[in-house]
Amino acid sequence: MSLSVQMLTPGALLRIAVLGLSLVLLIPSQSLADPFKSGVIGGIGGLAIGGILGGGRGAAVGAIVGGVGGAIVGANDQKRQQRVVRRPAAPVATASPVVSGIQGALAAKGYNPGPVDGQMGSGTAQAISAYQQANGLLVTGQPSQALLDHMRSGG
Repeated sequence: MSLSVQMLTPGALLRIAVLGLSLVLLIPSQSLADPFKSGVIGGIGGLAIGGILGGGRGAAVGAIVGGVGGAIVGANDQKRQQRVVRRPAAPVATASPVVSGIQGALAAKGYNPGPVDGQMGSGTAQAISAYQQANGLLVTGQPSQALLDHMRSGG
């Protein structure tokens, strides 16, 4: 059984085309968060469906109902997007004078803490641990003023 396009009336072809177009336009996307756009798209969809089901009067009612419904959906989507929680940027690490002093002392004593930048990193932690172990200190790998004082006192 085959259906020929020639068997369809021009009105039926128009209704099918409008229905197809409205279905494509009604696919959700981020751009539908605007209530106006959603209202227009809802109106087109309502016009198409109302026209197919109820003729001219159905098209008018469908356009109004679809437009209002689309605007409501768009407004809700817009509010939902505005409520998206944005994470603050990661805090910028500040250089620590204690860490800088320890890094400089470690480098002067032959340990490799990495760059002397006041930033605590894995290279600095490893160098601190090696220094603490070599000098009979409690091995923590953490900087402290007491450790810096120990290094400066000739330890």
